[in-house]
Amino acid sequence: MNTLKLKDSRFWIVAAAGLLALYLLSISFRPLFTPDEVRYAELPREMLTSGDWIIPRLDNLTYFEKPPLQYWLTAGVMLVAGEIPFAVRFIPALSALLTALVLFLLIKKSVESVVAAGLAASSYLLSTLVYAVSTTATLDSLLTFFLTAIMASFYFAMEAGDRKKELLWLIVCGLSSALAFLTKGFLAFALPVTALIPFLLWKKRWRTLLVSPWIVFIVALLAVLPWALLIHARDSSFWPYFFWEEHIRRFLASNAQHAEPFWFHIPTILWGALPWTFLFPAAFLGLRQLKNRPLIVDYSITWFIFPFLFFSVCRGKLITYVLPCVPPLIILFTIGILQYFKSPSRKAFNCGALLLAFIMGAAFIVLLLNYLSGFPSGKVLYTESESLKFIIVSVSLLLFSVFSWFSARRNTPEKKLMFYALAPVALYAAIGFAIPQYFIDKRAPGEFYLKNAGHISPGTLIVAASPSLVQSACWYYKRTDVYILFGAGELSYGLKYPGQAARHLKTAEDLAALLESGKVKSNLVLIIKRKDWQRVKSELPRPAFIDMTHKLVFAEYKANFS
Repeated sequence: MNTLKLKDSRFWIVAAAGLLALYLLSISFRPLFTPDEVRYAELPREMLTSGDWIIPRLDNLTYFEKPPLQYWLTAGVMLVAGEIPFAVRFIPALSALLTALVLFLLIKKSVESVVAAGLAASSYLLSTLVYAVSTTATLDSLLTFFLTAIMASFYFAMEAGDRKKELLWLIVCGLSSALAFLTKGFLAFALPVTALIPFLLWKKRWRTLLVSPWIVFIVALLAVLPWALLIHARDSSFWPYFFWEEHIRRFLASNAQHAEPFWFHIPTILWGALPWTFLFPAAFLGLRQLKNRPLIVDYSITWFIFPFLFFSVCRGKLITYVLPCVPPLIILFTIGILQYFKSPSRKAFNCGALLLAFIMGAAFIVLLLNYLSGFPSGKVLYTESESLKFIIVSVSLLLFSVFSWFSARRNTPEKKLMFYALAPVALYAAIGFAIPQYFIDKRAPGEFYLKNAGHISPGTLIVAASPSLVQSACWYYKRTDVYILFGAGELSYGLKYPGQAARHLKTAEDLAALLESGKVKSNLVLIIKRKDWQRVKSELPRPAFIDMTHKLVFAEYKANFS
């Protein structure tokens, strides 16, 4: 596999430092987005304020959608760094870096090539889906790290050649399974099983099939058991709800949450693997040229195909769900592209790089036309007041195109790959600083909340007209007693507990009745989407104060509003 000459350790140290900076700097400056980022900020914040590390709570409502591991870890970062965006996003970003490290070790061991290992790690971190998800506060990056650790440690166990080493790696596999379970539940077992059983059957590894999974399962069970017993002792309804509602119904029910068609993840994985997608034909040709195919190739084939089919069969789908399929895809790509460079032909690589250069150049032209004229939709992405953001993104797209073109024009494989890998870096680094204001207003309302914080006192009754607005009010106003207007969504389960139902106002009439009841001792603040405000404002008293953006309304009612 050592077809390239990039063996200098200084090169890989510089590359690693650059990728580390790219990830850690990008999570520091942009505001938190709703609903996911604010939710995964508020849950650990409430753990810190309540001191309850067993039962997750959101707006002081029991919240059983996911296990608590990432909440624990994020709360720990908050203790050190404070309640800032960096702390909220640090664990997903670190998880991506650790996943890349696992890929590095796995490839180095399986094909005995530092070059291949470095290329796999950097290709993973420079994939669009990986960068987008892992610099955002979701659970999928941490889950992907533990799932990758499961698959890598099981592979090391199979190749150990020594019973003691095999047992050690199976214990690591079991602990990784436990941590994956504590991150996102039973997917920790379902995904590795769907990948490993076909592989072991294919390779007729009967002893491994019959013995090793039981060792892994026992270790995982023992590791999870303390928290499992603690949460059952605290609330016996957790396990029935968590298993049925958050797994069976979420993924398989006809009315599953986020239902999408079978093919949904195909375009996701194609754009998510950018910029490497355009080199897949070259990598495929390289894989076909392999004469003595390394075991890791077959292992990665089942690791990618069967989990991908699992996610495709499940009715509930989100773009982030397919992230665990990226590591094996990157392994196949890495081995394939390095094998491809052993042949004299460069046509497939050059065509892919030039096509990418053309697309990024076209994107630059469209962005320029949009800024100047509103083409093609009539809506300007960047206004005149955002000219600096426009320049940053334009230059980044231009560099993306130029570097892709350079990669096609270079003669040596190492220069081709270096230029190609550098192509998206400027855009990745810039995008956090150049988010259009209209998108910030829509998905990052923190500035709007804080601007009106002077109207919030300890005695203010806050009402928010959606679960995402509730989460934002809790986070920005440091409250855990926000009332919910209209549908409660993911907060519905917590509202079923004794004493909580009164916090759910199902209609505007319920809110008007609350205002008239005399229970509002100081003032009441309503935070509502502007489209909903237009629908219900005639049913409510006139507010003493109102502020609004094109998306949100902040209305204050005094106790003596009448």
